[in-house]
Amino acid sequence: MKNTISHKSIYFLTLSTFIPFIIMFMYSFISMDMRNKADFIETMSRFNENSARNAIERPIQEMELLLHSLLGQLTSKDIEDYISPSHSELNSIIPSIVNSTTFFDAVILSDKKGNYTIYPENQGTNFNVKERPWYPFSARKDEIRFSAPYKAIAKTSKYNNGMAVTASMNIFNDHSEFVGNIAFDLDLNKLSALIKYNHSPYHARFKVVSYDGNLIMYSNTKELFKRAIPQAWIDRATESEGHFFDEKTSAYVFYRVYDNPAWIAFSVVNEADFEAHSTSEKNLFLLVSLACLISYLIILFIVKLSLF
Repeated sequence: MKNTISHKSIYFLTLSTFIPFIIMFMYSFISMDMRNKADFIETMSRFNENSARNAIERPIQEMELLLHSLLGQLTSKDIEDYISPSHSELNSIIPSIVNSTTFFDAVILSDKKGNYTIYPENQGTNFNVKERPWYPFSARKDEIRFSAPYKAIAKTSKYNNGMAVTASMNIFNDHSEFVGNIAFDLDLNKLSALIKYNHSPYHARFKVVSYDGNLIMYSNTKELFKRAIPQAWIDRATESEGHFFDEKTSAYVFYRVYDNPAWIAFSVVNEADFEAHSTSEKNLFLLVSLACLISYLIILFIVKLSLF
C-alpha cells in the first residue's frame, strides 16, 4: 500500500512539474504574438504616413508654391492678353509649367466673365467654364481648391475612364476684386508613379482614394477609377489617421485622411500575409519548446528508472 501511494505521489509530482513549463510557454507565446502585432501596427502606420507624405503632401506643397508664385504675374490685363489672340509673356510661362512639371496635364485660364483658353489646345472644346465641377465660387484669396473626381469633357488618352481631378485657384487684384481663375488638370498617372516602386512591408498595397471611393492613385494605373473602395472603409476613417480590421475582406486597413484635397490614403494588408510573416517565428518557438519538452520527458524517464 505504501509503495502504491509512493508511486502516485511520484506521478503527481512529475505532472505538477509541467505547470511552470506550461505557464512559461503560454506567457511567451502570447507575449510574442502581442509583440508581433504591435510591431506590425507601428510599421504599417509609419509606412502609410511616409507614403502619404510622398504621394500627396509633397506634390501639393510644390503645386501651392508654383501657383502662388504664378499668382503675382496674373493681373486682369495679363489674363485678357493671354485669352486674346495677342501674344503675352504668359503664353510662354503657362505652357512651360504644364510641360515641365510631372503632375499637371492641362491648364485653363479664364477671366471673370467666363472667357477662357486651354492648353494644350487640342483638348479644348466649347463649354461654360463656370459650370464645370471644379470651378470654385466660394474660394478665398490664395486658396487652392482640389475638385472631386468628375467626368471630363476632353477625352484624351491621359484621362482615366474619362475622369479627371483639377486643382484651381481664383485670381484677385490688389483691391481683392475677383478677376479670373486658373485651373490645372492633374496627371494622376504620373502622380501614381511616385508610389509605383514603394517597398511595402507585409505585401501592403498603398492606394489613394477620394471621399466617394474612387481610386485616384495606385501603382497599377490601369485600375484608376475602376476599382471602388468599400464604403465601409470610408465610413470607418473617422480620425485624421488610424487603422482597423475589416472582417469582410479579412484585411488590416491603415488610413490617413486629408481635407483639401478630399482624399484618403489607405495601406491594406491581407490577414494571411500578416500571419505568414509571423508564422516563421512562431514555428521556431514551437520547435524549440517541443525540443525542451522532449528533453524534459527524457530526464524524467531516466529519473524514474533510477528510483524504481
